[in-house]
Amino acid sequence: MACQALRRDVPGVVNVYGGTAAWIRAGLEVEKESIQMSEQCQSSETRLRRQTHFVAAILLVSALIMGFTSNHRWFYVACLPAFGLTLDALTGFCPMTFILRKAPWNSGLA
Repeated sequence: MACQALRRDVPGVVNVYGGTAAWIRAGLEVEKESIQMSEQCQSSETRLRRQTHFVAAILLVSALIMGFTSNHRWFYVACLPAFGLTLDALTGFCPMTFILRKAPWNSGLA
C-alpha cells in the first residue's frame, strides 16, 4: 500500500518482496553505518522522551492527589507539566526535556 501511494508522486518506487532481509540475502548493498547512527539517535531521543513523559506523569498525578486530599492549590502545580507538554506540541521545545538532557545519567545522549 505504501508503494502504491508513493508511486503517484515518486517514479521508480519498487516493493522488494521479503523486505530488507531479502535484499541482503540477494547480496545487494546496504548502508549499515547510516542506519546504525540513525537507530542510535532515535533510541537516545526515545529514551529522553520517555523520561520526560514519566516525570510529567508523576508531577500530574502527585499534584492531583495532593489537590484532592490536602489543598486545592496543588492543582496549580499540575499546570506546569501540562504547559510544558503543550509548548512542546506547538513549538517543538519542551523545557522539561531541556532540563533532563543536562542530567548526569543523560550525559551520553546527543
